[in-house]
Amino acid sequence: MLQQICSIEKPFLLDEGRKETLVEQCYPLVCSGFVQEPSDEVLEDTRNHVLNCQHLWLYEENGRVVAFTTWDEFVVEGIKVLYLGGVMVAPDFQGKGIG
Repeated sequence: MLQQICSIEKPFLLDEGRKETLVEQCYPLVCSGFVQEPSDEVLEDTRNHVLNCQHLWLYEENGRVVAFTTWDEFVVEGIKVLYLGGVMVAPDFQGKGIG
């Protein structure tokens, strides 16, 4: 069962230390979720997805990020649009109703 959900608005406005902490917390999840070996490319992809969004939700259990989602809101021709930038769920949490 998830113990904490953390909502962060405009993560790109956080101080540099907090930004790097977020990236470090999400990086292992991205590697396991995409079945990728750790690399500079995967780290940069994590950084882009986690920081370059309007909204970020982190789902944690025992201090480990087990899922996150990012999204942005836009108005296009007067219509509000929600753009889901990404959803990542740890393999051991998939199929449990959190993604």
